[in-house]
Amino acid sequence: MENLKFKRLRTIHIAYFLISLIICSLFSWILYLTGAQLIEKFYLKQSAVESRRLAYEDSFEDYVVDNNLSSMDYYKMSSWIKQNPDVYLFLIDEEGFVVYESGHWSETDPVYLDETVVEEVKGFDDEVLETTIAYPVRDIQFADGNFMLYVSESTEVFWYNLIKIGSIGFGILMFMFLQILFTNKIIRKVKRLSDEVTQIECGNINYPVTKEGCSELTQLAYHVDSMRFSLVDQMKREQEVVKTNYDLVSELSHDVRTPLTALIGYMEVLDEHPELSEEKKRDYISRSKDKTLQLKLITDKMFQYSFNFNEGFMDTNTQEYELMVLLPQLIYERVFDLQANDFEVTVNLEETDKVIRVDVQYLHRLFDNLFSNISRYALKEGVIITGLDRGENYVLEFENFKDIGKMNSKSTNIGLKTCANVMQQLGGNFEVHQTASKFIVTVSLLVEDEV
Repeated sequence: MENLKFKRLRTIHIAYFLISLIICSLFSWILYLTGAQLIEKFYLKQSAVESRRLAYEDSFEDYVVDNNLSSMDYYKMSSWIKQNPDVYLFLIDEEGFVVYESGHWSETDPVYLDETVVEEVKGFDDEVLETTIAYPVRDIQFADGNFMLYVSESTEVFWYNLIKIGSIGFGILMFMFLQILFTNKIIRKVKRLSDEVTQIECGNINYPVTKEGCSELTQLAYHVDSMRFSLVDQMKREQEVVKTNYDLVSELSHDVRTPLTALIGYMEVLDEHPELSEEKKRDYISRSKDKTLQLKLITDKMFQYSFNFNEGFMDTNTQEYELMVLLPQLIYERVFDLQANDFEVTVNLEETDKVIRVDVQYLHRLFDNLFSNISRYALKEGVIITGLDRGENYVLEFENFKDIGKMNSKSTNIGLKTCANVMQQLGGNFEVHQTASKFIVTVSLLVEDEV
């Protein structure tokens, strides 16, 4: 995923918006031009225009005859004009002057010449520059005489406007359609990703996540799939841990039954045979004591296992202690045990007036595990314990050389896990460093200045 370049969804949307706008505008313009050409080709051809003009002339002439209009009945003629708003007309008397006009003609006065209406285009000093023949006229009999009728219609404007509105409307609809397509595509991706996440949420952890495109949704799909792989790995590790812990509990349970059975046997012998000699009784009592000590070690180990597996915290009885009173006591009593077993131990604790707030049982468990590891896996030469005041922390460092033969034996490292959990409970830090020959444990205790 690192090699992929993701584009912002907003940038893609803007680009799609602009492209859609250009395409729709182009199609709208083409549609308008096509419609305009059709109007010019069919609706505005000479025969069609002439046919409509004659129809309007006939309609106006019938209206004049039916209503017995005179040339001065402007109001009634205007009524006909209102019924035919796309028609322009004017009446010309026998002398060639306009007596009625339904609309604005031009800045020059139209005149009658040879049964046609012409428009004189004049220049400076009213000089006639050119004379353009305009439109043919028709004689209409009014109540007060004969007049010439000129009719011009502009119904093509309606069709031009209709095509303009239609082409714009088509462009808008096409634009909306393209935007809906884009939105639906995004919605489908979101819905698909939502369905895939739902499948994972329901426990189908191996359900694949679709990754298409290069937007933020694709990036989100990669993140979801990465999270899915992490969950798969985590579940595998948890299954392995559960199996390991189950095997360990089974072994510890078997180890408990063995000395417990022997202890019960010794107690039964002492109870059922009171005639045994004092020496024999002491022997059985000594053996029973050994078995109880063995049981204690096993139950301590089981407690450590439970503490690590559940990562829980015990109830604490926190009290304040002077660090240089408590720490040497806890360390030296265990150092004496090591020295009694021929270990060479060097202790260097930096003096400090700091105090520590702690439940001592935690420190006992911490040091029991550390010194137990030293007695089991360290060479008897070169064990060094150092203490340094580091302000808010007092740092203890346990350094020893590895006994390679013992290190190769099978170990669950449950003691080190217990130490790590204890330090987590105390708010301190626990670190393990090792080389080919050395094993170093660093413990940081949280301390305070003495009030």
